[in-house]
Order: sequence, then structure tokens, then C-alpha cells
Amino acid sequence: MKFRLLSVFGAVALGVSVGRCAPGEALPLLTSARQVRELSQDEAARGYPVRLEGFTARGRTLPIVTGPGKDGGQAGIRSLGSSRWPQPVKAAAALLDEDAYDAQWVSVSGRVMTVTRSHDGVMLDLLSEGVQVHAAIPRWPQNWVLPGYLRGLQITVRGVVSRKPAQPDGAAKAARTVLCMPSLEMVEIAPQGVDALFMRPRVTFMDLYRFSTWEKPLVRLHGQVRVARPGLGFFVLTTEQDGGIVWVQTSAPGKLLPGDLVDMVGTLDIFDGRPLLTDAYFRVEKPGPPPRHEVRKVNDVKANPVANHGVPIVVGGKLVEQQKSVSEDSLVMEDQGVVFLARLQHVRGAQLPVLERGMKLRVAGMCVAKRMPLPENLPATFAFQLWVSSPADVEILQRPPWWTVDRVFILCGIILLLGLLAAGWAALLRRQVARQSAVIGSQMERQAIAQERARIARELHDSLGQELVGIALQLDSAALRLHEKPQQAERALNMARTMIRHSQAETKRSVADLRAGELDIASLPAALDELVQPLVAAAGSVRLRLEVEGSPRRLEGVIEHHLLRIGQEAVANAVRHSHAERIEVRICYREDEVAVEVRDNGCGFDTTEAMAVASNHFGLLGLRERANKLQGRLRIDSKSGAGTAVSVSVPLNPGSKT
Repeated sequence: MKFRLLSVFGAVALGVSVGRCAPGEALPLLTSARQVRELSQDEAARGYPVRLEGFTARGRTLPIVTGPGKDGGQAGIRSLGSSRWPQPVKAAAALLDEDAYDAQWVSVSGRVMTVTRSHDGVMLDLLSEGVQVHAAIPRWPQNWVLPGYLRGLQITVRGVVSRKPAQPDGAAKAARTVLCMPSLEMVEIAPQGVDALFMRPRVTFMDLYRFSTWEKPLVRLHGQVRVARPGLGFFVLTTEQDGGIVWVQTSAPGKLLPGDLVDMVGTLDIFDGRPLLTDAYFRVEKPGPPPRHEVRKVNDVKANPVANHGVPIVVGGKLVEQQKSVSEDSLVMEDQGVVFLARLQHVRGAQLPVLERGMKLRVAGMCVAKRMPLPENLPATFAFQLWVSSPADVEILQRPPWWTVDRVFILCGIILLLGLLAAGWAALLRRQVARQSAVIGSQMERQAIAQERARIARELHDSLGQELVGIALQLDSAALRLHEKPQQAERALNMARTMIRHSQAETKRSVADLRAGELDIASLPAALDELVQPLVAAAGSVRLRLEVEGSPRRLEGVIEHHLLRIGQEAVANAVRHSHAERIEVRICYREDEVAVEVRDNGCGFDTTEAMAVASNHFGLLGLRERANKLQGRLRIDSKSGAGTAVSVSVPLNPGSKT
């Protein structure tokens, strides 16, 4: 036990108004309880500082230590460690009312007359030399039984004298002196009284049924401890041949373990048809082997409570709920519809860890299947109780599945939250997409206009432009032969009229982005030959040869249209700019691509310079744009004086074959 300046214990508990010294006057620090006690009441009222982090003050009988403030308060007490209890002053009961014993650590001897509960403690009334003495044990646990075994015994108690004097006018009640004991350990039983108890003859379990219980006789038993609950009692199996199980109700101090052989004396009583001892006192003779637990089924225990009451058993079940309190752990368990309760007292720090609901457990303990005296009566909710001795008696067989009801609700909540977040994000994203779509639509509209302008420019150049060149050549030829060779001039004019009508039709088709008319009724080689023959014929001295490699087949309209225009542009360029005498056109059909090549033996040109300024000329620019639209490869090989070769190859996919 910890010694916390018990010499001022009673005085600090009384707490009264405090005076203080005059401002600016320094008082010395008091460092011992003796210095406080030697002060007069007037000196104590000056407020000396003490090591208890408080101030001296005027008490009811002697100076006390209290906290700061106008009306005083609780003094600050700091534990410095553990120490032995001081040697008490032996005092006569008749002198305890004197001021000299107030707040003193004393010992008093006497016979216990009554044991009662007072507020949250226990009050012992002693008769000492014809004077009644009140001895109090504060903070007695509510679920502990009273130490009734002390009645009639000669004891010596140690404690602090607490006095409340009578009022001077005598109107109030008389003074009351109480001896305050920290615990039951401050009670020492006289050896002769204990010896007298155990001089009684022992009785057997069957003898207990022969007594008249209305007389409340004292009986002596001998047995082996099955399970003990400090402050409440223990189950014992009497050691004779036909012994039985008896509940011994007692709060006597002493460590009991399962298997201990004990000698006990107590008052015989009958509860729910079974004998028990109350207000018992015991002696431990020697330790013994702990009792063996018998495996039981829960339904069997419920069906036969008499045979299983007080028997150490092992049962299994599923954990329904775990409840923790200051004094014990309680496990509500269920098996095959039978609900029972397992309890473990927090003795010497024994506590169960936090267990999960739904766990399958195997529990070993003492079965309590019948009603017990209060406060250990069995709640009607449970089929039986199981008193567990240690945490090792609770074994986890199987952990619960992850999918519990609580976790399902949590998961549903998380899914709902995520759904709300996703809906909000989708709404925000739709608004963002709508704004971005408007921007993209505007950009696409502008790009489509630009592409359409480029397409019209390309078509006008490749169709109308080339036709106008041919018409101009025919008119030039007619002008030269008009006087000398009127018939040839007439043929040139007829050819020019034919080309004008063709240009008109081609212009309409180009504006409407229709497929080349020649491709509607002829294949690519035939359509290309039809387009370039008038250009070559107008040049007069140029010879044209068209070759086809591979197996000719119809291609997608877009591919044939652009290849036709590329070939037409390449031949037109050779006729107008190269002054070539021979132009060769080759169309190659392969498995995965188609290629068009136009080669001439004209004057050639510098390709680097020509490509640099191609942006100002629709000819080369149109060739490159058409090749890019088909994802094809355009190649132009030319040198000054060495002719020109224009080739384009376009990859084919299965959808491009017809």
C-alpha cells in the first residue's frame, strides 16, 4: 500500500474556509506533517505553504491543509512512491474523542458487534472496553459481499482518527469519531478467535441437509476449490467419498487457486434447494491439482442444470457480443439457439483482448446453471453462466467471415458515396465536354471550309485548268493552219468545242465533289488514257504509251479518283513544261498496293527548288495533297536534261478491293 501522509488524512477530508497572510509577507515552506500539526489554529489561518501544494488553514479541531481560493479547495497530493505503513499508536477507545488523537494513525482492539454497508463503504461497530467504536472501510465494491465473518470475533484495527466535534450550543448532534481504514488488510483477527472457529468438528456434505437452517448454524467443511471469485466466494467440492459441490460466500482476503485444499467455517443456508455457506472464513492447507474440465454440449447443460451446476466444463459457441467493465469481461455466446454467458474477473490484470463478433470460441470454466444468491444471481436471459479463471481458458477456433452485417452496410455506404461522386463528376464532365465540343465544332467548321476551298482549287486546276490548256493548244493550232490548211484548222476548232463541253460537265462534277465521270463507265487505265490523249494530241510531236502490270481491278472510288487526277496532272506537266518527245505511263496492280508512274524524256528540272516554291503552284502541291489523303508515297525524280519520273504508291486494305 502507498503511504500518502496519513497523519493529515482526516484533516484534509474536512476542508473549511481559509485565511491568507497579508500581501507581501513571506511565510516559510512547511515540509512535514508534524510542522503543520504543531501550528495553532490562528497560525494555521495565515496560510503557510506546504509541500502538498496547498496552504494551511483553520480546521474544526486542528490545522489542516487545503487548496487555494477564497473558500479553500482540494490540496494537491503527489505520490512519492511506496512505503511500509507506520507503526500505529495504541489508543484506548475512551480517549479517541480527544483532540490529541484527531488525524492520528492509531490501533484499537475490540469485538465486532455489527457489519453494515454505509454509503459506498463498510462500517464495523466494535465494542472496546465497554465503549463503542466505529471503524469504516471506504470504497467497498458494490458487488462484493460484506465481511460478515468478522461478527463476534476479537479484532485489532488500524486507521486514522476522524473527528467531528459537537457544536458549543449543544443544539446539534453529539460528536462522532470514526476510525478510517484504507482497506480490509488493516483488520487483524485475534489468533485465539480463529482457532476457536476451527476447533469445531467437520461435517460431510450429506450432514448439511440434517441441520435446521432457520437456526443459521456455524458448520465446518473441508474441500477442494473448483473456482474462486475474489470478494464473492468460491465453489468447493467436499473431500469425503460422497462429497458434493458447495458455494462458499465470503470476502475474506487470501489468494485461492483452483485445486487448493481449504478448511472453512461459515453459516449454513439453503438457496434454491442447495446448501451454501455464508460469511465464511477459510484457511488454505495446501495446493492441489486443478480440476479437469469435461466437454459438454450446450443443449445438454441446459437440459440438466442440477448435474452441471458447479462442474468445470468446456463448451463451444459463437460470440454474439463482448462487454467490458471495470471489474470483468463478459462474453455473450450462442450455440444451436442456446444463449449463455462467460465471465472473467479482472484479477491480477487478467483481461481478454478485444474479440470480433461471429468468432467461434471454445471456453473452459465453472458452470453456474442454477440460481445464485445476489449479487451473483443468473439473469433470466441466459441458459447458464460460465466462470472463467484466466484468459488462456478462451480459445479461438475460427475467425468470423469478412462479410458481416456492419461491413456490408459500410461497403454500401462507400458505394453510395462513390456513386454520388461519380454522378457529380459525370455532370461536370458533360458540361466540360459540351463546352469543348462547341469549340471543336467551330474549329472543324473552319477546317472543313478550308478543305473545301483547297478541294475546289485542286479540282479546278486538275480538271478545268487542264482542259483550258488543251483548248488553248487547239485554238493555237487552228490559228496557225487557218489560211494554209483550213481543214486541219476546222478539226482543231471542233476538238476545242468538244473539250469546252467536256470542261463544263467536269466543272459541275468537281463542284459537287462527284467521282470523275470517266470512272463511271471505265476502269482507271481506260479513264486515264481518255483524259490524257487530247493533251498529247494537241502537242503534236509527243508519243504516249500506257502500260498496265498485274491484274486490273476496281478500287475504292476515292483512290481511283485521286490516282486519276495525279496521273492527269503528271502528264499535263510533261506536255507543258518538259518539251518531251516520249511519255510513258505505267499502272501497277499489286496484292497490297497500287502504283501509278509517269516518266518522260524531257528537259527535267531541279526538284529541290521546285518543291521549295510548290506552295505557290497548285500542280506539285496538289500531287502531294492527294498522295497524303490516300496515305500514299509520292516520289519525284528529275534532273536538268535527264527527264522526269513521277510515281505514287497507295497501300490497299481489304475494304479497298471490289
